[in-house]
Amino acid sequence: ATLARAEAAAGSEHRGSEGPIQVEIKLPDGSRVQGCFTAGAPVAALAAVALRSAWGEANRPWGVRLRERHPPRVLQEGQAISQDMHRSVVIVLEEVPDESALEAETQASATLTPPPASAEVPPPPPMPVLERNVSELQRRTLEAFEAHAFELAGMESQEAMERARRGGGAPPPPPRRLRGSPSGCFSWSMSSSCRASRL
Repeated sequence: ATLARAEAAAGSEHRGSEGPIQVEIKLPDGSRVQGCFTAGAPVAALAAVALRSAWGEANRPWGVRLRERHPPRVLQEGQAISQDMHRSVVIVLEEVPDESALEAETQASATLTPPPASAEVPPPPPMPVLERNVSELQRRTLEAFEAHAFELAGMESQEAMERARRGGGAPPPPPRRLRGSPSGCFSWSMSSSCRASRL
């Protein structure tokens, strides 16, 4: 953020690589870089060169102040580089923010940073559709009833099922005698002779 502000104030045409005015910049770790500028370039161009150095990239300072060695003076932000600064030495001092400035900057960055997008939950898969073959169910039910009727008629289970699958009609179940009925009288059909015998 500090480098971006310095480059914006310096302008894209003042990168410190062209110009007749040579300025040596001494960094806080003791290393030095050199920049070439034209007369009238903003002092922010000196700060941008310092912040683009290896020291600036490694430390990313919150802010810097510039001070010229001879004559000793502090360079102001709105000041321009003049011809008398040719072959001069500019000392870079790192600024450490106080708590109020740091809190204000943190609040400003939080305001500009959009909240993270909530993860969208995918919709649940559709419920499976149960398909029923009604005619098949009816056929199997009828086969089961027919096979049961064949079993009541005295067939084995396997033979009764095969006859039912072939579509053979099952015979009616054998008649059952009623208790106390005369011989030849049945529950499902009474003959006239039975009725006559009862009379």
